[in-house]
Amino acid sequence: MQLEGGVDGPYLQAAARRLARGRGRKGFTNVYAVRELVKTIAHRQVQCLMEQRDNGVDEVDYFFFSREDLLGPSPGDVKERSESWAQLHALVGQDAVKTSIREVVDTADENYWRETRNQRRLPMRLHRIFAGPVGTGKKTAAALYAHILYEMGLLSSDEVNIHHLSSLPRPAPHAGLAPEGQALILDISGDGTPDSTVIDILAAEMSSGYENRCIILLGDSAAIAALPDSIKQATRFEQHLIPFQGFSQEELEQLLQNKLQDQGVDTTPDAFQAAVDILTSARMRKDFDNARAVDRLLLVAHHHYEARRAQAPSAGATLDRVLEAEDFDAGSIGGGAALSFREELRHTIVPDEITSVLKRYHREMKTAWLQGQDPGKRVPCTLVFKGGSGSGKKTVARQLGTLYYKMGVLDSDELIDCSVADLISSHPGHSSLRTRSQLEASRGKVLFIDDAHRLTENDSAVQAMDELIYLLPRYAGHMVVILAGPPSEMDHLLANRPRLSGLFQEEIVFRCPTPRECLRLLDRYLDEHIPTPRPYLIDTQVQSHREFTRAVQVLSMFPCWSNARDIKLLARWMVSAAVRDIPLDGTPLPPVQLSEDQAMTCMIKLFNLKRDRLRYNQDPKARMLPRILSQPRCTERTGVRFPV
Repeated sequence: MQLEGGVDGPYLQAAARRLARGRGRKGFTNVYAVRELVKTIAHRQVQCLMEQRDNGVDEVDYFFFSREDLLGPSPGDVKERSESWAQLHALVGQDAVKTSIREVVDTADENYWRETRNQRRLPMRLHRIFAGPVGTGKKTAAALYAHILYEMGLLSSDEVNIHHLSSLPRPAPHAGLAPEGQALILDISGDGTPDSTVIDILAAEMSSGYENRCIILLGDSAAIAALPDSIKQATRFEQHLIPFQGFSQEELEQLLQNKLQDQGVDTTPDAFQAAVDILTSARMRKDFDNARAVDRLLLVAHHHYEARRAQAPSAGATLDRVLEAEDFDAGSIGGGAALSFREELRHTIVPDEITSVLKRYHREMKTAWLQGQDPGKRVPCTLVFKGGSGSGKKTVARQLGTLYYKMGVLDSDELIDCSVADLISSHPGHSSLRTRSQLEASRGKVLFIDDAHRLTENDSAVQAMDELIYLLPRYAGHMVVILAGPPSEMDHLLANRPRLSGLFQEEIVFRCPTPRECLRLLDRYLDEHIPTPRPYLIDTQVQSHREFTRAVQVLSMFPCWSNARDIKLLARWMVSAAVRDIPLDGTPLPPVQLSEDQAMTCMIKLFNLKRDRLRYNQDPKARMLPRILSQPRCTERTGVRFPV
């Protein structure tokens, strides 16, 4: 056999040194290891000869071992024809991981040529830590990285083992976590606590720097930061940490275009722009999962397309698939635009000035996003809502939480509704614990404390308030806390508690709705069950409209009047009165109608209920109210007059 460079040449000497480096390891098989090396060299020669025959080379030398046969191809040559390398660089964004893997390949290529010159190899660790949001391609990049290492000859097997760290079983004695010659990918995100023995073995293996072995840790930034100190110290944390960034708007467009091309699907220009707008709005949320959101958006779009095609003539089934704008649904990736609260609040008694405040918050957060800054630092996270019962405080708090969630300030749009009774305890010292647990349960959400003026009614409530004052700065930026209550009582609370007042500098005042606003809300509630028009509720030109306006004016004078809640009660009574005489004998149901007399009867019923309760309690305010709610329509009004 002839060797390139001769028997004493650099290539055979380099192959011998590679073999000799394994002598000190456990399990080295001496002459069997030499036999395996010869077998590997012969296998490389066979592959090279087959390539030469396939390329049309007539004369091949079966008794010649080239440099590539003895040492394998150089990493630089492998990189040029590696499909995994091409797929890695075809990934959208993530320049940090591409740069890191390029450094590994360049160092491996330099070591390859240093071996041929009998020089000491440069130290190189293959272990890596990939940290970043969900759906940014961490697991895909890890699998491609492992296959690139195999193609470079740095791993002896192309098999990849993927496990969750919390479910990884304890290895047998004297056995490692990462199999010899294979890559081990460990996902550390999610619930569960890993075995302490597994942590110790993992730290030892990642610090040893063994060749022919690679461990890759995957997880979000919070999970990576929570790694034990033993692993951080063993892995040279800062050197091997590769951050993955969430996709920008341009990268999402490119990713969407790539996935459409891979699927062989086309879209109309309006449909593509609609999909981009949905992704742009959704990417502001903290739980936006990047590429996974694109996959779900396309999956639902295909479903809508197939449903639309099923209703078309059968001849349309042979046409190319072209997605329309109506096929893309914002709900498939977690909701619509952040300004959707405008339409929802329009059907409530919340005044326009409060809607304008939410619009201002949205504009400030959107500006911070476009400037690349934290939107949570532009808007208040501690607020005071002043208003009477049923004036829309909780409705606005829920919409505020949804807005903050969609703009990436909160982790969830959930509203935690509690009262002062949920914060206090009858046992001494337990109010602080209950307040602390309530704040911890509301992390990343909106905590709505109703009737907050009761925080000074006893010693336990004061203790809860003091704990709230102490802990709120720690939770700043991680949750929204809203104190709600009547205006005068809330003013008294904040005036006598300066420290609490200093934490809650933003106020939103909810005025009581006017009678006509209440009637419009009542009409919208009735629209859900009674489709026929009711001009006497909303049309100011109708003569009886003034009578209904005066009725609501009188009802609102009661101290127990609760605005929207009583309007819902009136709507339920009116629906019940309208369907009372509908026949249920199996004949077609007639259209449901609500007459003026039925509507006024329900209002008189509510008036009598509230008046009788005031009389029973001997409340002096009962003397200030009229004795009856309305006068007969055929007579002139002579009772107490109210502005309408």
